[in-house]
Amino acid sequence: MNAERAKRGLPALVRDATLERFAYAEATAMASRGYFGHTDPDGVTFQDRLRAWHWPNTYAAENIAFDLDEPHAHTAFMNSPGHASNVLDRNERRIGVAVVTVGNHETFYVEDFSGN
Repeated sequence: MNAERAKRGLPALVRDATLERFAYAEATAMASRGYFGHTDPDGVTFQDRLRAWHWPNTYAAENIAFDLDEPHAHTAFMNSPGHASNVLDRNERRIGVAVVTVGNHETFYVEDFSGN
């Protein structure tokens, strides 16, 4: 992601331990509960999860992928206007990344971004 940002003159994103745990919680939830989405089967949304974690900034975004490997997931993100805009958002400063594999070439990728 930072290579994509550097190509465009954007500052690098800094890895954040809390965002890493937040991303990992979503990746493991999707893997263990068998769903794929920003909203879980009980209707809990990304914004609900941010509030539950007492995230201090409502300026946040999330990318999720279920793909073969990291290069495929990254390509999918960058080929999707909405996902690419999260990666390239000038206001984003921090990131948390999680990768959870559930089978042979069956991996959940979660990227959570924050502006603070």
